Amino acid sequence: MVIIRHAKAINAEGDVKDFDRALTDSGKVDAEKMGKLLKEKSITPDLILCSPAKRTKQTAKRIAEQTGYEADKIQYEDVLYPCNGPEITDLLRKCDNSVRVVFVVAHNPGIAGYASYLDHTIDIREVPPCCVVGVKFTVARWTDYPVEERKVFLYQYPTK
Repeated sequence: MVIIRHAKAINAEGDVKDFDRALTDSGKVDAEKMGKLLKEKSITPDLILCSPAKRTKQTAKRIAEQTGYEADKIQYEDVLYPCNGPEITDLLRKCDNSVRVVFVVAHNPGIAGYASYLDHTIDIREVPPCCVVGVKFTVARWTDYPVEERKVFLYQYPTK
């Protein structure tokens, strides 16, 4: 599983609602950069679950493009906006058992809290924009998730 915080977005100012915040130009570049990084590491999704907010959609589509995932197959899940750990767990439990690698694209503080929960041997306090956190675990059926033994194998974000 890979959890991903959306890339850098514009501030919510004036008539722009939080839900409708778009990516900045640098956020667009960062999303593509992280998608390329995942592809180079041979981490490609069988499923992408995404918050329906504009900035998460834009992030997910750019990552999908770079990893070879069809953007029209991204599943938008209302419970991922704003985002809490229990909702992520519930979504994962509903995944088809043919899914081996799932990407979850959502928001802070939920993503940071969930990342900390996933592996108690490391201290993840911050998940910067467009950060990817990869987690390994073995589960026979998604309905059996979460399992006790989980290990973060990737924690990376764009650097300037």
